[in-house]
Amino acid sequence: GDVLVGVIGAVIVVYLVRLTNHSAEFTFFQANALHIYDPFQGTRFPFYNAPEETLYSPRFIQNGELILVNGDPSGQWRILRRDGNAVGTLPSTVTINAVAGVPDGFIYTTDTFTPGATTLVYVNTRDGLDAGIPVWTSASNAAPVIAWAGNTDTTAVTAQAALPAWAQLAEPIYAPGATPLPTPVSAQVSPGQLQNATPVVTSFLAVGRLATVNTTQGDQLNMRFGPGTSFEILGKLPAGVLVTLLDGPRFAEGLTWWKIRSSSGLEGWAVESVNDNGTQIQTLIPGP
Repeated sequence: GDVLVGVIGAVIVVYLVRLTNHSAEFTFFQANALHIYDPFQGTRFPFYNAPEETLYSPRFIQNGELILVNGDPSGQWRILRRDGNAVGTLPSTVTINAVAGVPDGFIYTTDTFTPGATTLVYVNTRDGLDAGIPVWTSASNAAPVIAWAGNTDTTAVTAQAALPAWAQLAEPIYAPGATPLPTPVSAQVSPGQLQNATPVVTSFLAVGRLATVNTTQGDQLNMRFGPGTSFEILGKLPAGVLVTLLDGPRFAEGLTWWKIRSSSGLEGWAVESVNDNGTQIQTLIPGP
């Protein structure tokens, strides 16, 4: 499902049969649960369940304190706390093209404020939930994207320790081949010692990183011309092949896609995970 990676881990959308769901009512499969992935332990566990919806496009917002996520068929953007409880929903009139979290909330792009142009909107979630304040509008027919948004405060690492704990709705699951990593540096040393501390390397999918193809029963991973099952298959990769992540993630048809390059130089788009008769298989594993 959709994956959002951040300095505090990753929020992952998956289908989880252990939690209440209505998967039989969805055309392909239902992504009913939001998981938090802990890179320091190599585990993931669900903290939020939507029995009657399929969730997509989760985002850390408000400095990682909250999560913004959409759902189908409601189509509404909701904001959740780390304990799994909802803060509320954005107005139904809000349409979002792209979104990124900032310390006081989030920013997003939309074409609803000025038809024919893209508007950048800022939402301060600490002051309440609304459609936000337009801060910039592009030229007509332009299609700008959010390239980066984050907190440049170097004390943000130590601030993570003060965040509330995640709710845990089921037992944790270890990622294939995952090994628990050392405790985060911020938990070992004082802020004044951070500059001399040894960095901790975490494992996650991101552009520029490596990933290993993971398939079962001799299956091979399709590489396509574009991020979607309608695109031509350019090649197939067996389990164990190491690839480089070039672009992504892109979300289409309820799947998460990454553009990858094999050791032979072949480039194409592949899914991050697939649903195999109710079992979610992670087809691209971070690392080594």
